[in-house]
Amino acid sequence: MKNYTIYAVSITIRIVSSYLVSHINLYLPLGFMLLAVFWKFDFPPFMVLAIAVLNDGTIIYLSKDKVKPSPVPDSWKLSEIFVTGVALASYLALMTIIFFWAAYEIDFFHQHFCVENFNQHKFNMSNLSISTPLKEMLSSALYLQISTISQALIFVTRSRGWSFTERPGLLLVVAFVITQLLLQEENFAEESKRRAEIARLRELHTLKGKVESFTKLKGLDIDAINQNYTV
Repeated sequence: MKNYTIYAVSITIRIVSSYLVSHINLYLPLGFMLLAVFWKFDFPPFMVLAIAVLNDGTIIYLSKDKVKPSPVPDSWKLSEIFVTGVALASYLALMTIIFFWAAYEIDFFHQHFCVENFNQHKFNMSNLSISTPLKEMLSSALYLQISTISQALIFVTRSRGWSFTERPGLLLVVAFVITQLLLQEENFAEESKRRAEIARLRELHTLKGKVESFTKLKGLDIDAINQNYTV
């Protein structure tokens, strides 16, 4: 139960720590909050929601996991659990920031792994035909990085020592593998992008409605404003 609580605290802080950041899309993890603040990079919120939902499916099998019992009588130390959760969530967010910086600001992955170059300084980012596909591919890369390390955290919180020295239960490993396959399935990723685009268009439509309502309340002629702006 303690392992579950530490994992839940870590993921909760990572997923919902910045609800009122950037465009208030849905749920922005701590790492994505910093990406939105410093790089103005918006991550599709549906992808984050998919990761959060599938995480819950994996942690169910902690109840069937094989863990070492505490050698001494244990008690709920809420301060210890909270501090551990914050530390783990901060570490995951830092890894996301480093991963994004290495891909978006320098040529680290392109030089060492011969993959697509995402360095913004090598492209004309003001050209939407160039910047849009680049950001979509970078979002996919971040999606894979987030889904992998968030799921792998469960093997860290379940162990008392080094995670690689304690063998997890078979059901937990199977659940982890199935979840990773679902998260990295091509159609699932495409559906996430499609839903993210629908959410973005809905947000723009809602913003337009709010602007029109505000102008009507103030007695302004929005058509005249548009004409003046065009001139």
